[in-house]
Amino acid sequence: MPPRHPIIADALGRVRRILLAPGRPRELLLACSGGADSTALAGLCHLLAGPEALRLVIGHVDHGLRPESADE
Repeated sequence: MPPRHPIIADALGRVRRILLAPGRPRELLLACSGGADSTALAGLCHLLAGPEALRLVIGHVDHGLRPESADE
């Protein structure tokens, strides 16, 4: 795996611990609006999905808060 920025490495570790906690399902459904925070979370989960054998499903949610959101 390529070197990562310390902040990204820390975030990956935190998300990994939550996803791999005992009793957690092996499928993850994310609602992604396309904003920076949900896109970052989707990217982190995508990085973990393969190595951790998680099935990742992303659903797009348009909150309609920005005029350009429908085009994105």
